[in-house]
Amino acid sequence: MLLLRRLLDRETLAVSSAMALVLAGTTLGWYALDLHHAKWVLHPFGERLVFRGTWLQPLVMFVLAGVFFVQVRVVRGLRWRDMSRDGRVVAGSSLLIIAVLWWFGRGGFYSRHLHAHMPSSDFSPLYSFFYFSLSCVVLRLGLPLVMMRLGVLKGGPRDYGFRLKGASQLWWVYLALALVVCGVVVVYASNQPAFLAKYPLCRAMITGDRILLWHFLLYQLAYLMVFVSGESFWRGYIAFGLEKDLGKLALVFMIIPYVTAHFGKPLPETLGAIATGLVLGGLALKHRSFWLGVAAHYSVALTMDISAILRQGIRLI
Repeated sequence: MLLLRRLLDRETLAVSSAMALVLAGTTLGWYALDLHHAKWVLHPFGERLVFRGTWLQPLVMFVLAGVFFVQVRVVRGLRWRDMSRDGRVVAGSSLLIIAVLWWFGRGGFYSRHLHAHMPSSDFSPLYSFFYFSLSCVVLRLGLPLVMMRLGVLKGGPRDYGFRLKGASQLWWVYLALALVVCGVVVVYASNQPAFLAKYPLCRAMITGDRILLWHFLLYQLAYLMVFVSGESFWRGYIAFGLEKDLGKLALVFMIIPYVTAHFGKPLPETLGAIATGLVLGGLALKHRSFWLGVAAHYSVALTMDISAILRQGIRLI
């Protein structure tokens, strides 16, 4: 909390506190009703593209975004039409990108619609994860870069946090945060059934109590790209893209799709994403780069996988 106070101004803290309560309440309601596993069917794109699973997440995300802009209207008097063209493009496209990724970019969609058409190989069990990683790179990293390149958005990658100069500033803060979170994972989370049921994410490649080292390394490369695309999108595209219009309130908007995108993960991880998103976003804006966020975030994810592997007695060979 002290770190948040140093990174955010009073206005941002007030709005972020209100949105944090709304997000936390929504998250608890989502998990209490187990909406992630609801077997509903939606037909918005024709019968050939029917997908099963939770289609409510994008709807919840858009509603929460609406609540946020109502707060901005009350606190700042800023209306949607008062924002710059770039700000409206970033806000609208970021929500659409996450909705498309949620519906069509995850492993479940691959398993239902694409798996049967792929040749089998030693990596077949991980094809769905590789598909998810590729979808993240194309939608969260590639599409914003294309929009910058084509002039849809003003400025270039450096203006959206891609700069390397100064990227190592505040490295000690990132290191301290990573060590604290990794310690929590090792000491507490890795003993919880929900955690061990979810991690390691490469469990499909585990045979008995073994996994090949080079399989694990290739999976980790794909996993790393998930975090590169994620940090470039959350803390780069959204945070930097909305900073001119919203100031640090851009971070509050950013945590809405960020937290809802965690639906389906262990509840503590989803709730923790509220503070994590604000802290990483505040740090990125402070030293104008998201790259240390990639390093910190991925180091935690790697620790989670390794902790789960050790707890379950899985051997790398």
